[in-house]
Amino acid sequence: MIVTTFDTETTGLLHNPMARIIEFGMVKHDIETGEIIDTDQYLVIPDEKIIPHSDFNIPVQFCGISKEEILDTGIPYQEALHRFCGFIGRDLVWAWNLPFDMRMLLRYVEDAVYYQDNKAGAFEWTQRIRWGGCWQHLYAFSNVNTGRTERFDDGNLKTISMAKTMKYEGWDGEQPHRALEDALLAAKVGQKLFTQLNK
Repeated sequence: MIVTTFDTETTGLLHNPMARIIEFGMVKHDIETGEIIDTDQYLVIPDEKIIPHSDFNIPVQFCGISKEEILDTGIPYQEALHRFCGFIGRDLVWAWNLPFDMRMLLRYVEDAVYYQDNKAGAFEWTQRIRWGGCWQHLYAFSNVNTGRTERFDDGNLKTISMAKTMKYEGWDGEQPHRALEDALLAAKVGQKLFTQLNK
């Protein structure tokens, strides 16, 4: 079964209303065999009507992406969304922390509605996306009885970071915090989970 796992790098977290995606990384892979079929990665220039380029800041300590790199090589966010959708096709879409990435994507849709001329077409690309699920939540669920995760008082599972997952799985190196590399790690987790849950 072919799925697409993606990741984003952003200018901030969800509590910051001005935070936007600045990088996409996508991996098309066979969830049964682990075969990587295709990848894509690109930087995204925030729309200047929303974030003036003289004002926006990048959390370099997290992702190592500079503002200059984005302005020099990034693509407009409308183009980024169409490229994202074109890469996915009709795949199921997964992410390590899907709720976060999904809400960041929807900020771009809202931007298009409120700041672009073609309001009717702003949601066109979203109709094609088939949301799969969240590798992070599934990994936590699969490890609830191993001591690697636990539950909150309300019964919900505590999630596990990618860095901690790499440690648990014995994978060398550190989490790179770049979109494609993190998407590749998430795809690797996904293939392991698929194998584990289908034994």
